[in-house]
Amino acid sequence: MDAADLRLIDELRSDARQPLSRLAATLGLAASTVHARISRLVSRGVIRHFTIDVDPGALGYRTEALVSVRIRPGARAQLTRFAEEPARRTS
Repeated sequence: MDAADLRLIDELRSDARQPLSRLAATLGLAASTVHARISRLVSRGVIRHFTIDVDPGALGYRTEALVSVRIRPGARAQLTRFAEEPARRTS
């Protein structure tokens, strides 16, 4: 992997849907070279996925969170108070 690959990855991170022609112009490379570099990065496992970032609120989903809590020895008595705390804030 060279500096051009790193710049290509940086460009794809900012907008993975931009056309090869724009990537090529930005990087100063031929579109065929950019395509070959992307293909090589995918085949080597450097680029694993091309994904989208969907706004859950726009789809009508409420915000939820998964929380993991590690309880220190002797702190079990505080667990009930901790569990009730989020309910107090949302009321």
